[in-house]
Amino acid sequence: LQSLYKPFFNETFSTFLSTYFGYDSLPFPLYMLIFN
Repeated sequence: LQSLYKPFFNETFSTFLSTYFGYDSLPFPLYMLIFN
């Protein structure tokens, strides 16, 4: 279940971040470490 859930969550969360904040203004490597 987690293997199906995590990619969906990551894609949704990435879309949310890019839409409302933008990757350039965030510590993107930190996000990669936490959510991957």
